[in-house]
Amino acid sequence: MNADDPKKIDPSGTEPVAESWSVPIWLILIFGLLFYWGQLFLAENAGGFSRDVYGPYHSYEAVNMANPQDPAARLRALGRQVFDKSCTVCHQPNGLGKEGTAPPLAGSEWVQAPGGDRIARIALNGLTGPI
Repeated sequence: MNADDPKKIDPSGTEPVAESWSVPIWLILIFGLLFYWGQLFLAENAGGFSRDVYGPYHSYEAVNMANPQDPAARLRALGRQVFDKSCTVCHQPNGLGKEGTAPPLAGSEWVQAPGGDRIARIALNGLTGPI
């Protein structure tokens, strides 16, 4: 017997030897090929971060506007955007207005009058004279 023989060092033969594998190489190859195929499948079928699947939203408001909403809530949100862009400079975000510049909108009979076209005409055409 050779001195390098593992049977001589460990007579029971339970000590692992460098030439033996606990997992067969064919099983490792199959799992490697399966992983490679899975990556190819995901690359072809998962959307790939295209703009058609993942829109470029820059805020939560843009995401909320893209989600389905009831028509009344959508109109209120659009009206809020117009108010924020055009009216808040003079009338303030809370609608209380500025003294000598713009009258208050909060609680005004002009705003709460039946039919919302009066306020829309004022916003589109302007208003002059005493109120």
